Amino acid sequence: MKSLDNERYRHIAAKRLKYCWGECVGEVFILAAVIALAVLAFLIMTECLFRAGVISFGVGSLGEGGWKLGLAAAVCACLLYIMLIPLKYGSAWFYFQEAKATSIPGSGFLSCYMHKRHIKRTLELEMTVFAKRLAMAAVPAAFLGAMAWHVYSLLERNPAAAAANLAVSAVIGAVVVYFYIIFFIRYSFVPYLYAADPEKSAKEIIAESIKISKGFRLGIVKLMFSLAPLWISCIAVFPLIFVIPYTKMTFASAFAEIFYRYYSDEENSGNSESIKEEVLV
Repeated sequence: MKSLDNERYRHIAAKRLKYCWGECVGEVFILAAVIALAVLAFLIMTECLFRAGVISFGVGSLGEGGWKLGLAAAVCACLLYIMLIPLKYGSAWFYFQEAKATSIPGSGFLSCYMHKRHIKRTLELEMTVFAKRLAMAAVPAAFLGAMAWHVYSLLERNPAAAAANLAVSAVIGAVVVYFYIIFFIRYSFVPYLYAADPEKSAKEIIAESIKISKGFRLGIVKLMFSLAPLWISCIAVFPLIFVIPYTKMTFASAFAEIFYRYYSDEENSGNSESIKEEVLV
């Protein structure tokens, strides 16, 4: 298992953000604005459904038409997710370049919206990765659901047994979730690999992401947990404009080094493929 210097990545992130803080905070505000518009659209939709009598608000109930409101919420969430996919890939490219001390304009965040080809390719990649992660998520979700049902069924009949089962299930559940996180990380390099070479097929990029992540997944998990205290502070909401850019830059710094190590090893073994840079704008 290869080690990562998390303290150094955080130091690099703080240093590089001094040169692009305005652009990074601007992206946070763009995200906030898009999410706010989506919430506003949902509220307007809810009001229209209510006035049309499709749903009714009762005590602890949305009436017989409540499922329609739930469906509308799901559709809004899916549309929001799809709208933000090109921004996710453009953001990965921006932070990756900045982490390597390559200053680029803030328009880099929106680079994937500028060409139909980028929009199509990023949607294809993200949907493929999402499907793989969702399919695998069925395992921990099924376990957690079964655990909750079992403990609930014991609660009234035997509270002591329910407590014991809860403790054991929590430990097993934590292990299951941990392995899902490890699986989840396998695809973390996909946006960066696309930005490095958008000519590669989705299959090639995903396969390469899985290959690069080997040996570094535990290190990435440790990096995630090292930033957890900062995210706890986001309960106050306002710190998000600082924590989001800092987190993204920290991960970009780590991924830049992982890329360097991986391609250096490939070059030494004679299997190197040089990656392209600054290709999205």
